[in-house]
Amino acid sequence: MKYLPKPENKILVHWTYSPGEWSNFLRCSFKQKGFLLYIIHLAISPFSKSITEVKITRHAVSIGNALYHFSTDSHLLRKIDLRDEDRQNILAITYDRLYGNRTSRNEIRVPIPRGKLKEAVQIQESLSPALINPQLV
Repeated sequence: MKYLPKPENKILVHWTYSPGEWSNFLRCSFKQKGFLLYIIHLAISPFSKSITEVKITRHAVSIGNALYHFSTDSHLLRKIDLRDEDRQNILAITYDRLYGNRTSRNEIRVPIPRGKLKEAVQIQESLSPALINPQLV
């Protein structure tokens, strides 16, 4: 018997990246975070040949083997932005993580592959109702 995925687990978009696209995203990310991380990236990048993939659902982003939630009982979606950073389009998902009485603001940054900007706009539009009413997601 084949099981159908729950609607909340349905993949809205599945992107794969060339090694050059992913390396450029990491380089720009490390550059923004500080000189030391940028130097470490330059040192290890020749050894990193894997092609990374990203999957986005209504509640989470999967980057490679890592899963990042942005819309659950303890994660509140706040904003979805499309940005142009260092000649690369970025989908930025901002959310609050709830820890009892405390919250922390976090951001998931996803590079938009070449030719996929229209899909990114559709993701932004499909997740936007959750910003108005989190119960809709």
